[in-house]
Amino acid sequence: MCCTWATPGSRTANRSTVTEPGTGPRSPNGTTSPTTCGSPGSRRNSPTGWSTRASDTAACARRNRDWKAGAPRNKIVLGVPFYGHGWTGVTNQNHGLFQPSTGPAPSRFDAGTEDYKALKDLVTAGTYKVYRDNTAGHAWIFDGTTFWTYDDPTEMRRKARYINDRGLGGAMIWSLDGDTSDGELISALHDSLCG
Repeated sequence: MCCTWATPGSRTANRSTVTEPGTGPRSPNGTTSPTTCGSPGSRRNSPTGWSTRASDTAACARRNRDWKAGAPRNKIVLGVPFYGHGWTGVTNQNHGLFQPSTGPAPSRFDAGTEDYKALKDLVTAGTYKVYRDNTAGHAWIFDGTTFWTYDDPTEMRRKARYINDRGLGGAMIWSLDGDTSDGELISALHDSLCG
């Protein structure tokens, strides 16, 4: 598979191209919670399970219908976040997974949304521990009261395998400025898509 690098701000997503659809940490219309098919991160008020919002269910149904109707897989790109969503006041059971919360976690941008690089710093400082669900394919960190779900280099490699195994067109990211200064997320994604 051939890969090309896109410059920050690029709005193109070509086969095996890793791109960034914007220049800032948030979308132009101010939204921070993407529509996802059954993603635990798409529920802003609780880490307790899969999204049941009508918009999420409709997006899933459209995606499945389009695939079955023959939408070319090489025209489909998978969006991957360089940020996480978090909740606080989470019950200290099951490492915080599927537990109720009292609200969104405090953060630098808007409540409950933080860059990957800031979440990595929490892990590096030793205040949070990383947990994984290898069956569902996601990671989260938990300190006994605050829960963050996010993607790290391991999850980027897993998502790149998903893209390659299904012959999808590539990946688009949001947002490049959420990565570490040495670009560990974009490197893991690029190396796995193109390596």
